[in-house]
Amino acid sequence: MKITRINTYTLFSAMATTLVLAVVTPKEDLRKAGKARILKCHVQGEDSPEAALRQVDPHALKTMYCSTGCDYAVNHAIPHGYATYVDKLCDVTKEEHDIEYKKYTSKDDKNDRKRSSHASIKRRDIDAYTVGSATFTFTCSDHQGVDYTQIAANRIGLDLSICNLH
Repeated sequence: MKITRINTYTLFSAMATTLVLAVVTPKEDLRKAGKARILKCHVQGEDSPEAALRQVDPHALKTMYCSTGCDYAVNHAIPHGYATYVDKLCDVTKEEHDIEYKKYTSKDDKNDRKRSSHASIKRRDIDAYTVGSATFTFTCSDHQGVDYTQIAANRIGLDLSICNLH
């Protein structure tokens, strides 16, 4: 009986120590450990693959990559021993280059007779900008430093011909 109790206590203390270390270790220290790789992608102009990414909001891009790609890669690709959900370390950055600002004037093409409201329509200026090229960086790993960057990129369907893994 004593051997069983000692083994159980030893097992629980080892699990508690692992849990405390995982909670206490900041994410920045794990990222600086250098185990996670960086996927750097360059989108240049209208003819480039993934040209539509130039206009995507950085927050929306991070949400798409981290929630859809990285979360799946970390939690579903490889079964984990104790947890049903493993927290991920995910980061996406976007640098915009060759930005062109344009000013548009809104137009109302409706005829006065066909208008449902006879209130006068004021003209307004619309500011817009177009991004000529952009550079994206993607990183995905778990707390042990296992790299899932490329698996997550494949999960969201990113064209890897414009990307380099560093």
